[in-house]
Amino acid sequence: DEEDEEDEEGEEGLDIEEARQQAVGGLEAAGHSLGIATPPREAGGAAKPPSPWDLAAARAAESACIYASQLHACRPAVAPPAAAGSTAAGRGAVTRVAPPSCPPPCLHGKTPDSPLHRELLEVASTLRAAAKKRRDGLMEVPKGGREYEAVEAYFLETLGRDGAQVHGLSRVQSGWSKAQSASTCTVMFHGCRSADNEVSIVRGGFQVSRCVSGGPGYGTWFAYGAQYSDGGFVFADDDGKRHIFVCAVSNADCVSDDRVMRVVKQGRACPLWLLRYSYPDRRSPGRGLSGAQPLGFYVVRDGAWVWEARAGRGAEGSAQRR
Repeated sequence: DEEDEEDEEGEEGLDIEEARQQAVGGLEAAGHSLGIATPPREAGGAAKPPSPWDLAAARAAESACIYASQLHACRPAVAPPAAAGSTAAGRGAVTRVAPPSCPPPCLHGKTPDSPLHRELLEVASTLRAAAKKRRDGLMEVPKGGREYEAVEAYFLETLGRDGAQVHGLSRVQSGWSKAQSASTCTVMFHGCRSADNEVSIVRGGFQVSRCVSGGPGYGTWFAYGAQYSDGGFVFADDDGKRHIFVCAVSNADCVSDDRVMRVVKQGRACPLWLLRYSYPDRRSPGRGLSGAQPLGFYVVRDGAWVWEARAGRGAEGSAQRR
């Protein structure tokens, strides 16, 4: 029995010595590959037993080498760019595709399929055919005629408010341009927040350079339904009547087009009518509980919300970034 115990102790001693030698060998190999100094050797050529720190460093270095080799094996092969004038890349070659400089426009809008919209387009077509030359100013449209009733019906349908009443309709004399056709347009709505902007649109049409939403020169915005424009983009006069433009907007050259609004470039939209309306049980826009006018409003400019004071407030009229 004593001999058996001595044999077992001898085998355990050999296992410990083999483990120590393997650790020393692994430390030396990792040290050579990563530039780590190997443990010094004692006299007679025997290596000094590694410390726990050396063993941990050796294991870390070995794990790093294994991870680096696996990472290198997982990298996809990328073919070098073809030289100018060379033939097309061979089978299996990787083609580099440059990312787009800007995201494509959002084009999901659809012309309303409504009998009232079709009727209003027909009325607009007759006005374009009858217009011999461009004029300035507004011309009042009498009530009871086809033109008045067509505009009123489509406006009330898209406004969707009980008790809404149209108080007047004016035709914009500078409406149609020669490059536009009713068959390629959609009747849409546009609101402006001040009387000065309204006068500018009546005289010169829509100018993209004057539109600040979306950034300078981005485009002019129009809503498919009057309800959206009425929600914060119209102003009320001293009599409490709200003003909104009924416009012809081209289906081409859209910067953006979704189910709510459309943004077009210069010359792709024209104001046809200016409509005045009101509805009950709601304070006039721009009037607080005390009846005081607001100091201003926020607009989108250069990708940020910008505070813009109401016109005619002197020093308060300067725009301040918030």
